[in-house]
Amino acid sequence: MNRYINLAPTHKAINYTNSTGQQETLSAVILTDKNVMIANKNIIDNNYRWLYLLEGRGEMINDQTGQKYELTPGSLFLRRPQVSHSVSRDFSIPWKEFCILMSPGFHQPFTDFGIIDLDIEYCKILPSPQLYELIGAFFESFDSSDNPRIRTGRVLAALQPLLTLLHEKDNLSLNHLNNRSVQQHKIAEYAINKITESFESEPDFKAISEEFGYSYDHLSRIFKKKAGMTMKSYRLRAKMQYAKYLLRHSELTINHISLMLGYTDRFAFSHQYKKFFRISPASDRKNFDKK
Repeated sequence: MNRYINLAPTHKAINYTNSTGQQETLSAVILTDKNVMIANKNIIDNNYRWLYLLEGRGEMINDQTGQKYELTPGSLFLRRPQVSHSVSRDFSIPWKEFCILMSPGFHQPFTDFGIIDLDIEYCKILPSPQLYELIGAFFESFDSSDNPRIRTGRVLAALQPLLTLLHEKDNLSLNHLNNRSVQQHKIAEYAINKITESFESEPDFKAISEEFGYSYDHLSRIFKKKAGMTMKSYRLRAKMQYAKYLLRHSELTINHISLMLGYTDRFAFSHQYKKFFRISPASDRKNFDKK
């Protein structure tokens, strides 16, 4: 198991002040028996908390809706801003949880990119070596540079694949959904996750279609009906929004960002960025830094 998961409690965080003067925070935490009850008290603020249970057994309750969720290893639960949640646990067995805390400024872009689905308050994601590796890489990114903006860019780059894995819907049992509209919504949702899970290489749209036994054209029609645009247009929008976020909140070079997003050079990236936003990446970064 990853050394960060074994080395609990562990806490890492980055902060910045946005253009309106508000403090934005992103943190990663591993909690165990000794300190988990402090963290699980009813906290009502503007932050999102994604709780992933590594060890233990208990119950999470949304006090607003009364909905109860069983917590076992692999449970992923969203604690929403301004919503009270109650936690009960079985004290006869050890407890260990991984938590990602995100203020709205950090959280919103991942929602816009289609990586985070706010309709899902609870789901099960089985522990795996890949998951532990991504959690470890996420923690390591917090210590990757003494420069705050470079560090922020690297943290965000490490967070994207982790959130993508945590929000994969392989356990949806799509073939067992009876309502056709619901089924198509879930298919479009799954396709969004697949086409935005990595920007370094182009997804195989045909292979994604074949996962559902559909032709590319048929899946395209379902996707466009639910998302309002084609899969390629959706992916391009998510890629450009992610590029804008990295330009404004990190010190990664434009060349580095272009490579992260799968472009062969900065000129191809800059051309696409200017075509999409009607401003060059360099000018956008310069104008934002002046604010």
